[in-house]
Amino acid sequence: MFAWLINILVVSLFVSLAIIFSELFMKHGAEDAVRAGALLLRGPLCKSFWLCVVGLGAVVPVGLIFVPVGSLIPLYVLAPILALFGLWMYDHLWIKAGQALPLS
Repeated sequence: MFAWLINILVVSLFVSLAIIFSELFMKHGAEDAVRAGALLLRGPLCKSFWLCVVGLGAVVPVGLIFVPVGSLIPLYVLAPILALFGLWMYDHLWIKAGQALPLS
């Protein structure tokens, strides 16, 4: 059962990254969404996005799962916590990017 949950976590992390990048790189109908995405990718929020969302929220959990070590339980507990942190940071940064745009 534990291995099944870990497989679901890995697949869902890759799907989550695919959704995030498709939202940021695909063409949008609204100019505000394009500008908010630019703030995340190249603007003042880019360091937090790449470090917290992509790095700590997706790459590190997958790396922790595939690293062979003697004590697996702490890594299998840390990986989902980091994944949840990455999802929370993405929502937080996306809200900040939307609110950083001028209204007129």
